[in-house]
Amino acid sequence: IELTYRNLALLYRELGDETTGRLYFEKAITAAEHTGEASHFATVYGSYSGFLNDNGDFANALQAATETLALDEVLNDRPAAAFENLERGRALIGLKRTAEAAAPLQAALQTGRAINQREIIVRSELALADIAMTNNDHAAAQSLLDQALGGLDIARMKPQLAQAYALRGELAEAEGDTKTALKFARDEASLREELLGSRASRRLSALEVQHARAASEQKLAMLTVENELQATRLQQQQLQRRFYLVALLGLVILVAVLMWRMVSVRRLNRALAGSHATIAKTNAELSEANTRLQRQADEIGRASCRE
Repeated sequence: IELTYRNLALLYRELGDETTGRLYFEKAITAAEHTGEASHFATVYGSYSGFLNDNGDFANALQAATETLALDEVLNDRPAAAFENLERGRALIGLKRTAEAAAPLQAALQTGRAINQREIIVRSELALADIAMTNNDHAAAQSLLDQALGGLDIARMKPQLAQAYALRGELAEAEGDTKTALKFARDEASLREELLGSRASRRLSALEVQHARAASEQKLAMLTVENELQATRLQQQQLQRRFYLVALLGLVILVAVLMWRMVSVRRLNRALAGSHATIAKTNAELSEANTRLQRQADEIGRASCRE
């Protein structure tokens, strides 16, 4: 995932969206630190050093390039080490430490020529020409610029080519060659105008992407809220169903209890009715027995009187 984040960061850098590019680089670095894969971390951090240099954050670019260079040397990755030496040199030039910048740039140039890596070669030559111009070494600056211009033109590295035109025009002006200085100034102006158009197009594309992303995020937020509301409604419905089930169960139990009580009462009533019938029959038998006894007593009394 760290390499995916890094590629997204590079994409947003090309679109001219520095803020989003930096955000994705930070995500890439965090992911690389988490996975602990040294080669992936070096790739991410190395690209980050170039991004920082492009955006003028030279101190952090120097730190990132130095740390990545140490990793590349351990991993024995010569092309990556050459790129980091290039970024170290660029950062040192940006920090006005040109005397220190020459060594890493010469190392990058030497490695670039050894492995025939055109981008490393021409960018190193361009940076060394910048140092030569600062030191007023016009002969070295012209030699380096002439070599760099051919490679930059073939590779169509337009931002670096514009910088080379500017340095070449500055060199011609310093040597009093107004015609050549004017030619390179026109070439630089034309190329920078083209770059501005491309940058404006990229910026427009970035804004369109941001707008689309904002719309997508808003839609996602609305869907999330809707899902939460739906979940709340479902939860309420479940609670209602549970309440209804509990109420129904309670009602069934109550009806069962009432029916049991009714059956019990009916049984008791039948038992009581049977007892009442037995008592009534017994009372009748007792009454009949008493009547017979009374009749017998009367007969015995009358018989006693006659005697």
